[in-house]
Amino acid sequence: MKFQILSSLFLSSLFVFAQEEFEDEPVAQLARFNIEPRFVAFNPTERPDLTNGQETTVNFTVTNDEDYPVQIAAFGGYFSYPGQDTPYANLTKTALSDVTIEGNSVKSFITNVKPTLPPTDFDLYFNFIVGYEKQFSSVSINPVSVTISDPPISAWDPKLIFVQVILGGGVMILGYYLSNTYILPYFVDPTDTKKVDADKKTPKAQGYDESWIPKHHLTGGNKKSRKAH
Repeated sequence: MKFQILSSLFLSSLFVFAQEEFEDEPVAQLARFNIEPRFVAFNPTERPDLTNGQETTVNFTVTNDEDYPVQIAAFGGYFSYPGQDTPYANLTKTALSDVTIEGNSVKSFITNVKPTLPPTDFDLYFNFIVGYEKQFSSVSINPVSVTISDPPISAWDPKLIFVQVILGGGVMILGYYLSNTYILPYFVDPTDTKKVDADKKTPKAQGYDESWIPKHHLTGGNKKSRKAH
C-alpha cells in the first residue's frame, strides 16, 4: 500500500513530463491492457452531451490480460476540435491512489468531467500514466466524440424575468405610440370633425352666438313681472 501511494504521487508529478518523453521516444505499450470509457448518463450508442458547469460521470472499465498487476496512477486528457489532435482545452490531471488491476482481471473506476467550453462538438482524449513491473508508461485510448451544451435557462430565473418585463414594457409603449400616431387617425370619420367645427362657428337664429352668454341672462324673460300698485 505504501509503495502504491508513493508511486502514485511520483507518477502524478511526472504526468506531463512522461507524455512529452513518450511522444519523442516511444515506450513499449502494454499489449493486453485495455481501458474503455462509458458516460453513465448516456447509452453506449448515443453521443454524450456534456453540459457546461455540470459534472458528468465517466466509468472506466479496465481489462488487464497481462500476467502481472498494473496500477493506474494518474489520468488526464484534452478536448480538441473534431478531426484535429491539437488540444483546445486540457482536462484537470487527477491522481488515483488505489486503482490497481491484478493480472488477468477486470476492474472499474469512476471519475467526473466538468467542461467550460464553447457549445459545439469536440473530440475528448483520455491519457493515463500506469505503473507495472517497476516501470511506468503512458496509455492513450481512442477519442470520444462529445457535444458541449450550455445549461438550460429556467423560466423563473430572476434575470430572465427582468429582461421580459423590460421588453414587455418597451413593446407596450411602442405599440401605444404607433397606434395613436399612425393607425387610429385612419379610423376617424373626417365629416364628423367638420360638423363639430361647423356647429361651433354657425350663429343661432337670433343672429348671435348664445354660448358665451350666462344662462341666467338667457332665462330672464321667463320671470314674472311685478304688478305696479
